[in-house]
Amino acid sequence: MPSNVRVSNVGGDSHGAGRARLKLKLAAIAYANARHGIDAEPGLMKAGMALLAAAAIEYYEALTGADPKNRPIDPAFQIDNGA
Repeated sequence: MPSNVRVSNVGGDSHGAGRARLKLKLAAIAYANARHGIDAEPGLMKAGMALLAAAAIEYYEALTGADPKNRPIDPAFQIDNGA
């Protein structure tokens, strides 16, 4: 296993939390790229924010062991009602 892998059995994140952290990092990169650049547009930016919010919720659930069924609302609907 490479030395830069953070998943370990001693005091580290669980495998699921490590995967959720990676997904959160990639969602943050996608959101940053959606906001900036020559082809930045409001619809793409809102979709990127919804993806980032969903990834953040999944990471929180992976860290705390919260049940995904108790999620209050889909984050995509919290972003300006999709308008």
